[in-house]
Amino acid sequence: MAKGGIVRAGTQALAVEHGDVNGTFSLMLPVESDIAPLAQMLIYTISPNQEPIADSVKFQVENCFANKVDLHFSPAEGLPASDTRLRVGASPGSLCAVRA
Repeated sequence: MAKGGIVRAGTQALAVEHGDVNGTFSLMLPVESDIAPLAQMLIYTISPNQEPIADSVKFQVENCFANKVDLHFSPAEGLPASDTRLRVGASPGSLCAVRA
């Protein structure tokens, strides 16, 4: 869950030997901007005797933008009426606009 709603959901089936009560498994959780700044993961299982077991954990996720933009003047300082360049760089697929 993130931002008050379910962002991702899925299932993972595990084969359990009769009599096994302990075990471990791994989950892959892609960290993207749609789950920032706080994500909560709820994991539950149904035991062999049909008893539900659940737990949850919260993850702090850095709030960042998917596309990066770089903007700077070259040279950084100049005299009035001198030539300068404005350099704009962006990640592929980014939309940029310059207004003066």
